[in-house]
Amino acid sequence: MKIGIISQWFSPEPAPIPSSLAEYLVQSKHDVKVLSGFPNYPVGRVYPGFRQSWVGLDEFAGSRVRRVPQYVSHDNNGFRRMLSFISFAFTSLLHAHWLRDRDVVYVYGTPMTVCVSALYLRWVHRVPFVLHVQDLWPESVVDSGMIRPAWLRHTASIVLDLALRCVYRNAAHIVAIAPSMAVTLRSRGASPDAVSVVYNWAMDRAPSIHAAALDFRNRVSSDDRWLLLYAGNVGVMQDIETIVEAAHLLGPDSGIDFAIVGDGASLAGVKDLAHLRAVPHLTFIDRIPFDKMGPIYAAADFQLVTLLDREVFRGTIPSKVGASLAAGLPIITTVSGDVESMCNSGGFGWVSLPENPESLAATCLAAVRAGRTARDAMSVAASRYYADRLSSEAGFRAIELLLVGSRSGSRDDPAGITH
Repeated sequence: MKIGIISQWFSPEPAPIPSSLAEYLVQSKHDVKVLSGFPNYPVGRVYPGFRQSWVGLDEFAGSRVRRVPQYVSHDNNGFRRMLSFISFAFTSLLHAHWLRDRDVVYVYGTPMTVCVSALYLRWVHRVPFVLHVQDLWPESVVDSGMIRPAWLRHTASIVLDLALRCVYRNAAHIVAIAPSMAVTLRSRGASPDAVSVVYNWAMDRAPSIHAAALDFRNRVSSDDRWLLLYAGNVGVMQDIETIVEAAHLLGPDSGIDFAIVGDGASLAGVKDLAHLRAVPHLTFIDRIPFDKMGPIYAAADFQLVTLLDREVFRGTIPSKVGASLAAGLPIITTVSGDVESMCNSGGFGWVSLPENPESLAATCLAAVRAGRTARDAMSVAASRYYADRLSSEAGFRAIELLLVGSRSGSRDDPAGITH
């Protein structure tokens, strides 16, 4: 098949879902084109070696990549963030004709403004698209603090809801990343038969202690202490401040060390908080490419998975959950809803109250007091859960089958298009 991919984020950015899918599809003998932006996430600066222009062409793992310019921003300013989303939606729309020869297009739905190009291809060139929803809009916008005035949040919520209902009706198929998200999408106009759940996958990594893992462990902790890791985007919604406050409450005498690996819009503020609280057993490490994270996961005892307490997050599963389970790394999470249910049913971690440093500190202490044997049993459960439900091979195959199945309603069925 001729398959297109539309994603604002793509390799070399830490965007493992669209990047690894492109690689898999090429290996499966499909012809793949990718429409994306110039890499800048999550630092908010164009990567060295790239320079924005009207069009940039390169190659990734056998797929052809067309990069288009955008306003670059990934800070806490709502106007600039929205300008980044809207600018990519506009420039990618102007380049969308590049994908008009595709049999089907896969759309990586974060931000959801990328759907503009998909609708154009559906309406004008009869190219169907499969939408992989990563964030529920309008909640992700109105709850993020990007829009301040209440009246403007209300207006944006109504407008975005109407626009997205149009997107859902026109998608050949919709992929939700969690069961609760699938229920919500069906309630917002998506056909029940056109929604499937495919958990976000990570590149499979067997946990192995080797020189790199030992080196990292020695940098931030020691063998006689516990190491709790947060690895990922350090943004407003990730609530890293709760981790810092919990570390402060525990103190170094708890025998627990903390490491925060990553970058993002809130990093400076989080570091300021750590300095203010004087937390000597907390170490900050610059962002590490996701394909180099294996030794880091192998060095840690638990991964911390935190988000703000928002209704939208009850129906989402952060990608770091899959990455942790793939490495056999148990988690400690503050995320209610589907993540909490997975954690409890899978037996691979501990659950704390959201946005509650006291609860997180108590949960961390309970996890280490349970001992190494209990932790190792959770590691086995994590690997088993990942292999059964979240493996990359299972995710790749599920998406590929949906793309192949969505091809039938494309050019030869213009009557099936819903405006």
